Amino acid sequence: MRRWILLLTVVSMLLGACSGDGGSSEPATSTTGASTGSTETEATTTVAATEPATEETTMPAETSALSGDCLLLTTEELDAATGNTFGEGTFNEDLSNEHQIVCDWVSTGDAFATAQVLIADWSYEPTKEGTAAAFTVVDVTVPGASQAYATEEGSLVGMEVDGRYVQVAYIPSGPGNVLDATTQLAATVVSRMG
Repeated sequence: MRRWILLLTVVSMLLGACSGDGGSSEPATSTTGASTGSTETEATTTVAATEPATEETTMPAETSALSGDCLLLTTEELDAATGNTFGEGTFNEDLSNEHQIVCDWVSTGDAFATAQVLIADWSYEPTKEGTAAAFTVVDVTVPGASQAYATEEGSLVGMEVDGRYVQVAYIPSGPGNVLDATTQLAATVVSRMG
């Protein structure tokens, strides 16, 4: 239950950051920590957002349709990469708008886990800097991405793909490094964006 409250806090912070003063270029960063039972973990993720410079920028229709249907990842791919069992992806209407599209997956097994894909018209560098202000980040290679970074424990991979910011997050129920799983998922997402 506590984990759901923390995830909902992230959602509300992101909504606040994205509905700010229309032209702000300052990154807004929100974070969440994970907790299961009495064990506090460091499985954290960040959502760093840079507001678009103008109101005229919108997501391409083909990307919106693909992500709206949550076809960038299958449950079988999530299960294989993470070792958890996931339900179908759900288009996140609350977080999606003309500047970003978001799809969420939640585990259906005994161990709680979440995954998320976000595609936005934000700039890569300011978003990476916003994430680095809150977490240690490392540069990673994701096939098809022109540049990419990850949080040190791997729960988030941010990438630049065809001039767009793409973020893949995987948050397991317990502590540990999940970089291999998240970069594998990120590579799958990029391969479907072509």
